[in-house]
This record gives sequence, C-alpha cells and structure tokens, in this order.
Amino acid sequence: MQTVTATTSGRRRARLAPGALAVTASLLVAGCSLIPGASPAAGSDTETPDAAAGFVYTDEAAGFAITFPAEPTVEPVPDDANGAQRASYSTTPDPTAPDGVYYIAGGTTQSDNEYTPQTLEDNVFALVHLAAPTYLPTPETTELDGLPAVTADFVWSDGKDSTIVMAGEGHTFYQLLVIGGTPEEHDKFLSTFELLD
Repeated sequence: MQTVTATTSGRRRARLAPGALAVTASLLVAGCSLIPGASPAAGSDTETPDAAAGFVYTDEAAGFAITFPAEPTVEPVPDDANGAQRASYSTTPDPTAPDGVYYIAGGTTQSDNEYTPQTLEDNVFALVHLAAPTYLPTPETTELDGLPAVTADFVWSDGKDSTIVMAGEGHTFYQLLVIGGTPEEHDKFLSTFELLD
C-alpha cells in the first residue's frame, strides 16, 4: 500500500500549461455528477478481492489502480480524445447529500501537455478556486506512488471538507478527489493509489 506524504512547497503560481486546465477541469467537473446505472467502461478491469477491503478499480489505459469503498461508476471524460475515464463512487444516492462522501479518480495521457510539479501546483490552485471560489488553497508538494504530486485540503462550495491530489510527469496525469467525510476516509482512499507495472 502506498502512502501520500506532503511537504509544504510555499509557492503559488497562476501559469497553466496549454490545455492542462481543460483536462483537469474535465476530470473534476465530470466528477460532480453521477450517471445512475453506469457500468465499468470497456477496457477497464475491475475486481473485488473481498467486501471488507473495498473494490479495486484498475484502469489499464491510464496505468493505475485504486481501492474505492464499493464498486464505482466508470464513464469517459467528456471531450477527451485519448480515451480518459473517470471512476466515481458516492456513499449516498445523491453525492451532494450532506452526509455523503464522494470519491473520484481519473488519469490520462496527453501528448500536447507536459506535466511538471509547477503545472500540477498551478492546476490544484486553479481547480480548487473553481470548486470553492472564496477559498484560497495552500497546495503542498508530495509524492504519489513515486510520482511528483501536489495536494490541497479545502472546503467544497457546499461546506464539505475535501482533498485533491494531482500527480504526474511527462505527458501522464492523475487526479484524485474526495468530497466530504473525515481526514481518515480521505487518507484511506488516497493511500490505495498504485501505478501499474
């Protein structure tokens, strides 16, 4: 099991790589609604080792696996020519319910975008601002299964505590988001992210 370890970067920048915000916004915005009854997308391999451990979602195309509390909804990221998918799971039928916890994971490879620690930090700042316009995040540099990453804890526009992690390098990018729940629930989900060999 991999863990996320954060260290403060102490920097905030506003420059974004061309197209990078569009990709990350698609993963985030697409993650704000569920499609009831959606099933795992073609090309995704999923398995459930046992009910107590959760549901292991594997995205072969993006090259990662992560454990959700139960089977996620999987759908393509809108307008992504590279076939990116986003998996999401809500603990309540309505992900906006006050007591619900909403988990999102996605990844993609974009030949026209170069992901660096700088662009990851810029994207975290920009997307937290989109989700909670009155909140000024303090992104922290970190690693996610050996990849450069940036994370931020913030309050979603509906008042729920949230955590976002953006990781990647070169042309590959991953985004993890938890809306609602406790810091322990956030950490449990984020710590299960693994790159595939």
